[in-house]
Amino acid sequence: MSAKHPIVGITGASGAGTSTAVKAFMRLFEELGLKGALVEGDAFHAYDRQQLRRTLERARIRAENFSLFAPGANLLERLEGLLREYGEHGTGMIRHYLHRDEEAVTARQAPGTFTSWECLPADTESALNNPPAPYPARAEHP
Repeated sequence: MSAKHPIVGITGASGAGTSTAVKAFMRLFEELGLKGALVEGDAFHAYDRQQLRRTLERARIRAENFSLFAPGANLLERLEGLLREYGEHGTGMIRHYLHRDEEAVTARQAPGTFTSWECLPADTESALNNPPAPYPARAEHP
């Protein structure tokens, strides 16, 4: 682990409290005067909501087993590269998955889509990585 740019990983199934843990870390960083960067695991899924629905339907028709958390359904090499780059240099590229209408309106995009890739904020001292965690893949839960 990098001493200059440490990464804290928080993972858990949907509803396990990972968002609460992330908020607690961000508050702690703020109280300590540290600037943290949040890396959301959902941003490294390979499929947006519509693509996922089509992929799930295709798998159902073919009687194939498909999981949103299978290696092929995620951009794991890109996530690994980001974590390596951040640990070494404190830099990297991220995007966001827009789950809800409020997020989508702010980004001027449809819910269930990804924002464009952008640079992590400058001068961060730690990254919180909330990687994808396994849960049953269902079309209504992208």
